[in-house]
Amino acid sequence: MANAQKVTEPPSPPNPPSAPFIQLSATTFSHPTYGTLRPCLVPETVSYASPVSPSVFGEHCKSLLASYPVQRLLSDSNMSIPTYIIPFKRMFATHMRLAHFNENLFNVTVFWSNAEVREREGYGRAGAGGDLILGWEEHFEAEWVLAEGDVEEGLAFKGGFWGKEGPDSRSPGGTGKESAEVWFGRIQDSTNRPFRMDDSN
Repeated sequence: MANAQKVTEPPSPPNPPSAPFIQLSATTFSHPTYGTLRPCLVPETVSYASPVSPSVFGEHCKSLLASYPVQRLLSDSNMSIPTYIIPFKRMFATHMRLAHFNENLFNVTVFWSNAEVREREGYGRAGAGGDLILGWEEHFEAEWVLAEGDVEEGLAFKGGFWGKEGPDSRSPGGTGKESAEVWFGRIQDSTNRPFRMDDSN
């Protein structure tokens, strides 16, 4: 597991993104095929320059981060790096972890855990043993693209994220939406209002 997590070391110290880390956790993104992403910032991984209301994290983050599969993922994560966990229920995935690399770039790992399925099927409480976590060996990249002028906000996933092989598997290259293999655009609705550091709602 430790060997599988070896990735390119970030700069020391890494530069922060061009918006506060908590803003990404207050935003929902969508793709017509892959569905919706709601990143949950792991509070212990970030130190804040100013107070942030706990309500910004949302109830979905509280229960997600307390779940056994996520606690197990975090136990083998570097908690000194700003990290997000995202529910990602697919055929061969249950969670996604975004770990800050530098500026608006994040390392991405997609995991599959069968702990909750085993519990539903009567094999005992999640975490009682016998569960599996797969995905440590695959790494992708995501760029958090922020809205500016005509530029749409979203997450640009790269590095073989779509799982294709052969000559078509190359990323388009560059930065921004045009560089994405898979683009998750920000959902604009009343619950996705712009984040403010003094937000208390």
